[in-house]
Amino acid sequence: VDTATVNIANVSDGAETDTPTDGQLRVTLSNASSTDTTVTYSVTGSATADSDFTALLGSVTISANSTQALIDVSVLTDDIVEDDESVIVTLTGFTARDPQVTLGTTTAATVNITDDDAASITIGDMSVTEGGDLTFTVSTDKQIDTNVLVDVAFVDVSTEGVADFANSGQQITLNANTSSQSVTVSTVNDTVVEGTETLTATISLPSQALGNRGVTGADSGTGTILDNDTAQLFYSLATSSVNEAVAGGIHNVGVTLLLTSNGVASSGTLDSDVTVQVDDLFGGVGTGDATRDTDYTSASDPQTLTFTSASVNGTATQNYTLTIANDGDQESNETINLALINASALATIDLARDDHTVTIIDDDTPSISVA
Repeated sequence: VDTATVNIANVSDGAETDTPTDGQLRVTLSNASSTDTTVTYSVTGSATADSDFTALLGSVTISANSTQALIDVSVLTDDIVEDDESVIVTLTGFTARDPQVTLGTTTAATVNITDDDAASITIGDMSVTEGGDLTFTVSTDKQIDTNVLVDVAFVDVSTEGVADFANSGQQITLNANTSSQSVTVSTVNDTVVEGTETLTATISLPSQALGNRGVTGADSGTGTILDNDTAQLFYSLATSSVNEAVAGGIHNVGVTLLLTSNGVASSGTLDSDVTVQVDDLFGGVGTGDATRDTDYTSASDPQTLTFTSASVNGTATQNYTLTIANDGDQESNETINLALINASALATIDLARDDHTVTIIDDDTPSISVA
C-alpha cells in the first residue's frame, strides 16, 4: 500500500426525542490497505455514556480493501431537561494496520445531541390562619439537570401589605434533578377584625445560563390569610321592660359588638364599619302582641345600627330606640319581640343572644263614675 492517513468526520447529529435520532461518524482511510486497519479512539464531551447514548467500543476497523468505517452513536431518551450535549470521538492510535498507515490531520469529530424535553415551573396556592406561615411550593413538571434560579414576588391583593405579611419577595434555587422547592411568607397575628385576606405569589425566571434547555416559569398562586379575630353581635340583655308613661316616651335596647381574638375577648379594632339590623316584625320568638304605630314607633323597620371602625376598641354598644305611646287605654301589658338580622361581612350574630323581648307595662287604671 502507498502511504495512507486515517481521519474522522461527522456524518449526522443526534436528537433525543420520543423516537431518538442516532448520530454517526465516518472514519476514512485515504488509500485502501490490503489488511484490516483497526483504529482506537477516546470518547469525551458533555454527554454521558449509557445515560445519553450507548457507550462506544473504543475502536473501529476499516476492513481490508475498504476506505471507511462508521461509528454509530445510539441516542438514549429520558425525561430530564438538558442542554444540547456532545459526544467527541478522538482517534488515538492503532491495534492493527499496515506500517504505511498513520493518523491524519483531522483526528477528532463531534456528534451533537439536541434535547426535546421542556419543563414548566409553577407555584401552588396556600392558606393559613394569621400568625402562621404561608409555605408555597414551587414545582417543575420535569426534572432539570442544572440549578434554576426563580424569583418570587408577593403582591398585596386584599391585605394591608407589610402589616399582614412580612416578605416582599425573594430568589430561590430549584436544585438540579429535584421536583420542588418551598418558599415561606410569615403572616402577622394582629387583633384587627379584617376577614379573610389574600396575596398573590408570582414567579419569574431571572437571566441565567440555561443554554438551550426548554425551561419556562411564569405563574402565580394565591395565598389566603384566614382571620382569627371575630366581631360578635348580640343584645346586651335578653329582656327589658318600660312603663308606657316613661319620660319622653323613649326606651333604648342595647346591641353589643364584642371583638375576640382566638376566641378570647380582645381590645382589637375593626378594619371597616360593621352594620346590623334590628327587626321588630319577625324573628325566632314571634311578633309580640304590641301594635306598631299604636303602642310604639321606631325610626324604621328594620332599623340599621352602625358601629364605625373608629369607635370600636374591643367592644361597643349601639342603642335601638323605641318611642312608647302613652295611649290612656286600660289594657294588659304588651310585648315587642326584636331580632337581629343582616350583619355585615366582618361580623356574625350570636344566635344564642339574637332575640330581645320588650314588655310595655300599662299605667292606666279604671275610671269609676257614680250616676
